[in-house]
Amino acid sequence: MKHLTFACCAALAAAALSPAQDPTKAAAEAPAAGQRVGTFDLLRVFDQNPKWSKAKNDLEKLQDSFQAQIKKLSDRAKELRALMDSADEDSDEWRNGRFELEMTIKQRDYISQQASERLELENARARLAVYQDIEAALGQVAKARGVVVVHRMQPIGTAAGELGKLPPKEVQGRVVAFERKHVWYAAPELDLTDDLIKSLMVPAGDDKQPKTGRAQEAAGKPATDKPANDKPSSGTAPAPPKAGG
Repeated sequence: MKHLTFACCAALAAAALSPAQDPTKAAAEAPAAGQRVGTFDLLRVFDQNPKWSKAKNDLEKLQDSFQAQIKKLSDRAKELRALMDSADEDSDEWRNGRFELEMTIKQRDYISQQASERLELENARARLAVYQDIEAALGQVAKARGVVVVHRMQPIGTAAGELGKLPPKEVQGRVVAFERKHVWYAAPELDLTDDLIKSLMVPAGDDKQPKTGRAQEAAGKPATDKPANDKPSSGTAPAPPKAGG
C-alpha cells in the first residue's frame, strides 16, 4: 500500500535566476538568437516538487486510516460468520449474528465509498494546486529565458523487451501515449525544466505563501470493497501526471 505509482504540488522563479550566478553559466543558459520556444518535463517537475512529496505522504496516512477502519469491520464480519456457522439457525444467537453482520457489511461498504470519494477529491485538489504553481512559475522562467511559447516535453522511450512479448495493456498504453504526443523532439538548450524546478523549490511545510501559488495534499483512492467476500480494499497511491507530450 505504500507503493507509489505513480511516482500527484513554489518559490519565485527569480530566486532560481539570481544575478549572482556564475557568468559562464549565465552565458550558456542565455537564449540563442531567435529562440522563442521552450519545453519542460512535467513528470520531473512533480517528482522533485517538495509540496507534492509532502502531499503524497499526508494522503497515504489518510488512506491508511480509512483502510484500518475497513479492516476492523471486515474482521468483525468474519467473526460473526464463524459465530453463525456454529449456532442453530433457529436460535436468537444466529438471528442476532445475522443482523449485526448485515449492519457491519453496510457500514464497511459506506466507509469504503466515502474513502474513495474523499481521497480522489483530495488528490485532484492537490494536483490542481501544483499545476497552478507551475503555470505561474513557468511564466516567470520563460520570460527570463526569452521564451514566449512553452510546450510539455515527455519522452516515452523505447519499450523494455521485444514488442511481441509486451502485455496487451502496455502495448495499448504506449500507442495512446505516442498518439497524444505534440512535441517529438526539442534541443536540450530549449529545456526549462531545471530552472522551473528551482523556482518551485520551497521546503515542505513552509508556512509562507509564494507568489507562484500553493500546493496542497494529494492521494490516490482505495478500490471499492465488495461485500461478497468481506475483503478490505487494497487502495492505490497518488499518481503523477500521465506520460505523453
